[in-house]
Amino acid sequence: MLTTPITPLDEWVAKQIGAGRSRAPSLTLVALERWQDEKKSALVHRVRVRSPFYRSRLPRVPAGPCSREQWEALPFTTADDLRRHAPDMLCVSQGEVSRVTTLPTSGTSGMPKRIFFTGEDLERTVDFFHHGMSTFTKPGQRVLVFMPGELPDSIGDLLSKALPRMGCEAVVHGLAGDPEAALEAIHDVQADVIVGLPVQVLAMARHPRAALGRRLCAVLLSADHISQVVRQAVEQAFVCPVFAHWGMTETGYGGGVECAARRGYHLRGADLLVEIIDPVSGRILPDGLHGEVVISTLIAQAMPLLRYRTGDLASLATKPCPCGCRLPRLGPIQGRLRDQVRIDDQRTLSMAELDEILLTLPWLSNYRAALRRNDHGWLLDLEIFPSEEPGKAQDGSARRQAVETALNASGLLKQTGLRLRTITLGASTDRLSGPVKRSLQIEPSSGKT
Repeated sequence: MLTTPITPLDEWVAKQIGAGRSRAPSLTLVALERWQDEKKSALVHRVRVRSPFYRSRLPRVPAGPCSREQWEALPFTTADDLRRHAPDMLCVSQGEVSRVTTLPTSGTSGMPKRIFFTGEDLERTVDFFHHGMSTFTKPGQRVLVFMPGELPDSIGDLLSKALPRMGCEAVVHGLAGDPEAALEAIHDVQADVIVGLPVQVLAMARHPRAALGRRLCAVLLSADHISQVVRQAVEQAFVCPVFAHWGMTETGYGGGVECAARRGYHLRGADLLVEIIDPVSGRILPDGLHGEVVISTLIAQAMPLLRYRTGDLASLATKPCPCGCRLPRLGPIQGRLRDQVRIDDQRTLSMAELDEILLTLPWLSNYRAALRRNDHGWLLDLEIFPSEEPGKAQDGSARRQAVETALNASGLLKQTGLRLRTITLGASTDRLSGPVKRSLQIEPSSGKT
């Protein structure tokens, strides 16, 4: 007998594809795949007719459902396409666009990505937020959102529209750049659930006043890599379960959310097709193998994305979830392609790996990492940001030694192609600043330094 309630997204997806009834058994994979096959064919036809960008690059595909071979032969869409060709990717008139999100990127062109949404696109996201949040939020509870919400149709604003649909109140605080102020906000608004960035919530959990968060019933982490270390630290500090959400602007903000079993992300399968590919060959990988996450936004109106390479690394879990859902789930995100470097023939270094090593230090709230190559290999520079300790001066030497000890214990510095160059103590005012998504900075070659 199941002890974990089935994800509410199961019935939600079933109803979206016309296969759902109240209290029906869990949706079958066959029913979802049939729906997705129909939408894949319709998507190819629609973008080729309405989008100058897709019309110029898509080969002709026979009418009817795409076979696996035909689908796999379609070209990928990339972040560079979004930087260079966004207006030509539109499938609606500019007058039908309700929101344009501009994302600064680290791409070679230096140009930002631009993502377009219609009102219908945004409504589908609100609907997903409504049902996804009901996984761990009960009617009558108050949700404090540590996400941007000052602009119309920003993440915070969309959540504030979604939560009242399930009888909850949303309070949008904005990013939690000041962990003490964020903890006080939890107390002041009597929050039951919070939504926030992993590293910012970690700083709250490691703050001397973290006990203010022990009134919480659940925490949702989103928008950046979520390491097991962060999850465990937050759960221990706030004595409540931590759930993870995966998504990005390109997925319409929402993508997938964990159920109570927390064994992977349950996806918005009626809207989103997820594939895992070999990052080098581009071939679809068998279920269970790790590779790059590729998405197709099957229903998006303004700017459908066809086989978009996200750069995230994960796998698809196809065995039934302990909650009873029989649909594929996206496994834990293992980091991003751009945040890993091959040190030698046997080893890579990634931001995700550094998180698991460094964030085990109980006094560390954040860090920045940069790699620079010289004639002998890679040089690692770290800037560390300790948690606040009122009345105590920071012992920079001891902190740096603790970081070096952690790196040595992990075996990372035993790699012949990697050397630790500097560890600096960052200003406390800068510890939670910077981009929402933390990244490994890979700098130009430094010659013989």
